[in-house]
Amino acid sequence: MCNEPEDTHTVGMKRFSQNQTSTLPSGCREEYKKIVYVSHPTIPDKKIKYRLCYTKSSGYESESNEVLRIEISHDLENLAHYIRKILDYHRFKRLKIYVKYSEFLKLHKEIEKVNNDLFTCNYTFKFSFIPSSYKEEEYVLLYEIEGIKRGEHLG
Repeated sequence: MCNEPEDTHTVGMKRFSQNQTSTLPSGCREEYKKIVYVSHPTIPDKKIKYRLCYTKSSGYESESNEVLRIEISHDLENLAHYIRKILDYHRFKRLKIYVKYSEFLKLHKEIEKVNNDLFTCNYTFKFSFIPSSYKEEEYVLLYEIEGIKRGEHLG
């Protein structure tokens, strides 16, 4: 599915979270944004684009404040297994998956497949109710995923 070995992507995500180690004054937060391209599974030479936004807030337990926001413009069903790899590494306390509203409208039957691909017993998943008042180019919160046991892999 991806031109590079699959481990390269997940190792990159581990480094992405581990490299963000600055100390913040109380009440502050840092944000790191990164655009990632993944090869399209069926169309050669086409890339799927999504944005990663890593947020680290100040606090006593900095790890518990780590949030990764993923913004997906299309092909969520094909990116779900990459997101699952990020979840399996337990580098973030919380993940928020945003999907372009026009992409959400196309999911229909695939949403159950996405749920199954993302599910892991180490996290709680909250599916967000999305009203129909969004513009097609806007991003909407589809999942809010929170860690249950940090650093332990149960699945």
